[in-house]
Amino acid sequence: MATYTFQQLKDIWIMAGGPPDVANIAAAIAIGESGGRSDATANEPDGSVSRGLWQINSVHGSKSSYDITTNARAAVELYKSKGGKFTDWTVYNKGIYRQFLNGTPDISGATNVAVMNPLDILPNPLDALKDIVEQFKTVIKAGEWFANPHNVIRIVQVVMGGFLIVAGIVILNQALVLHVAEKVEPIVRSVATKGVA
Repeated sequence: MATYTFQQLKDIWIMAGGPPDVANIAAAIAIGESGGRSDATANEPDGSVSRGLWQINSVHGSKSSYDITTNARAAVELYKSKGGKFTDWTVYNKGIYRQFLNGTPDISGATNVAVMNPLDILPNPLDALKDIVEQFKTVIKAGEWFANPHNVIRIVQVVMGGFLIVAGIVILNQALVLHVAEKVEPIVRSVATKGVA
């Protein structure tokens, strides 16, 4: 895996939908958390695992990934879910990130420094396929629910109940209109005959 520079981390953050005005802080957090390494792993005391540039914890499911796009999007999502705060990161809460605000630590001796490829931040087609599979599973579950005879009876009961309510309202309105017409008709005839005379 690769080690990303401060500027590359800022670019990754922005391309993942992160606000540009906090890209410096986001990049500094990534350096503090992972050293800018996309393959960074931390086994947490609670048994969970934090992965990738922004050390997204495994409690977040598939968002805890070494894939830079997935990891960066998860970081942006966590930031936004906290009302635009970086409080999910220890290096932010302890102020450690500040030492990295002007760039990365010295990696001049590193041999695997990444050359940023703009295509790296594009959505992974497999993620889209996973989403389609999840939606398909939801449709299958809905189909199973509709195939259950008890649920079909419930649907028929709800539809019939709705029909009866609408029919009742129509009948009541017709009766009300007829009642009003019966009361108004003599008044109208009286006024009409007085007007003729």
